Amino acid sequence: MQLHNKLLDYQEKAVEKLKKVKVGALFMEQGTGKTITALELCRLRLEAGKISHILWLCPCSTKQNLKDELIKQAPREILERTTICGIETLSRSIHANSYLRLLTEREHCYLVVDESLLIKNPYAYRTQNIDYLSSHCDYKLILNGMPISKNQADLYAQFHILD
Repeated sequence: MQLHNKLLDYQEKAVEKLKKVKVGALFMEQGTGKTITALELCRLRLEAGKISHILWLCPCSTKQNLKDELIKQAPREILERTTICGIETLSRSIHANSYLRLLTEREHCYLVVDESLLIKNPYAYRTQNIDYLSSHCDYKLILNGMPISKNQADLYAQFHILD
């Protein structure tokens, strides 16, 4: 199983570096290919049997764009094993939180948190819910263009998800 498009040199270098570790962060500018880079890391783990499912969290406003990108880049085998959920949904939705908790407890999930700056507040419900999901995932990746909006404290919750 291969992705439909080839990675660029700098994306390949990122994959080479991150494929050796269970957790990582891709802080790349918008339009530089964070999604395809993350998808390749997920593909490698699926192919190796290290994971059985991909849980991809992203802003609700970008869910459709992400779905379109995954359809364009990924083979059917990956699409069938991917769940996409809006980060904001995890602030209040009991149904979504229950479903994702069961998913991460039953499957070996790769957790991808796209636009991880949305979880910078460690006291927010969505951050706490994602932290719980993270505790059941061996493989984790956060993606963002710029990981800091105000100060270095913005990194705490994002990196805690990876811990």
